[in-house]
Amino acid sequence: MADVTEPRLRGRWSADDLPVALIFLALASLALLSPPQSDTWFHLRAGREMWDSGTLIRSERFSYTSQGRPWYNHEWLSQLVFHGVFALGGPLLLTVLTGGCALAAVLVSWRMMRGSYEWRLGLLLALVVLMPPAWAVRPQALSLLLFMLALHLVLNRRFVWMPILIAVWANAHGVVLFGVVVAAVGALDALLWARERAGRPVVVAMLCAAAPVLSPLGWRYWPRVVQTVFEGRLIGIHEYRSAFELAALPFWAMFVALVFAVTRRARHFGQVDAADRQLALLSGALGFASILAIRNAPFFALAAAPALSRVLSFTTPQTRWHPLGRGAVGLLSIAAMVAIATVAYRWREGGTHLGWRPISASAANAIRSCPGPIFNTYAAGGPLLWFVPEQRVFIDGRVEAYPVALLERSRQADLYGDYQQLFREYRIRCAVVPTDSPMAAALALDSSMETSFSDSQWTVFVVNGTG
Repeated sequence: MADVTEPRLRGRWSADDLPVALIFLALASLALLSPPQSDTWFHLRAGREMWDSGTLIRSERFSYTSQGRPWYNHEWLSQLVFHGVFALGGPLLLTVLTGGCALAAVLVSWRMMRGSYEWRLGLLLALVVLMPPAWAVRPQALSLLLFMLALHLVLNRRFVWMPILIAVWANAHGVVLFGVVVAAVGALDALLWARERAGRPVVVAMLCAAAPVLSPLGWRYWPRVVQTVFEGRLIGIHEYRSAFELAALPFWAMFVALVFAVTRRARHFGQVDAADRQLALLSGALGFASILAIRNAPFFALAAAPALSRVLSFTTPQTRWHPLGRGAVGLLSIAAMVAIATVAYRWREGGTHLGWRPISASAANAIRSCPGPIFNTYAAGGPLLWFVPEQRVFIDGRVEAYPVALLERSRQADLYGDYQQLFREYRIRCAVVPTDSPMAAALALDSSMETSFSDSQWTVFVVNGTG
């Protein structure tokens, strides 16, 4: 078919759209295959408890080690949403919600990109590489979309909605800090390059910083979020690790490109479009946040991809519009059918193969009959809260619900099987540990313990004479 030189018509697909469509089709599949994490289960348990009781949970009630201790829960809104969605449509609908939020965030980032098609496509691929940590059923997926919504509002100077968005976000997830950073960047840009219009952005930024007090935590919101992050780093939670590792090379490549792009335009930075400057400033701030904790890299990538597309642009020959041919349509159709078949296959048996049944019925029965108090590893706590609610757990993934000393001691037991003092102090009579863990190996050699149940995932030990 002959090339068409006229601008492409709205609603008409071009051959250039094929790679992008295939990428988003793959991302949609990943979204529908997002796995649950250990934290997913305690969010569901908390949501169910609040839903059934009609009240917010303000103190710890799921463990015996911290029972009655104040629980500063800054994710209660997400937990209620998770429970409601799960009650309506089970694991699949909850996965659609969280995966859909992550996918929509990538789509908004793509729509913010500028420049040649080839350059934007390359940045989209770089963004995709940095997004895998976001594909999980957890409140962070909601934050991804809220982050892009906040960015859209600030770039389009719709400041009036920002404090409302931040207030809602603060009750859903602690990463609301990035929303406040978005507002602060808008204010900083105005103060530096458009002082005559700085009044509203500055006031909005201050209101956004104060908005999280409109939560059950009140004035304690920011101190508690900071303390949670500090404790997570202190006990070595994996996602709080720094970016100084080989696996973080894609992040470093994008971050170095951003630094180069901003440095290249530094002399004339004030003449750059305000939205482009704000994207660059925000990306720089999130880049440093990602160096400190790699869990922030998806947020960095969502802002950095459009920032690079605008600040570091390359001149390329103007391309002609090529209609989407029958072969491309056929390829896209086949890819869609493969994606649907893959998703359907992975969701067989109710999502068991995606991790929606982390504890078998036999294991749950064995744990249910355990003489308490029980010991469980950090990662096991979440699933136990949901599948064996009759047992109070030793610990789980709610960092803010436990003393940091207990979290550290639990981690030592998990990693090295150093459990004797812990068992004596808490009078442990039953232990639920992953079958292939150091704890399982250590307990198997302990003559005072005997195995009451074991499968490929979990092994249950009881103190001799109490089983």
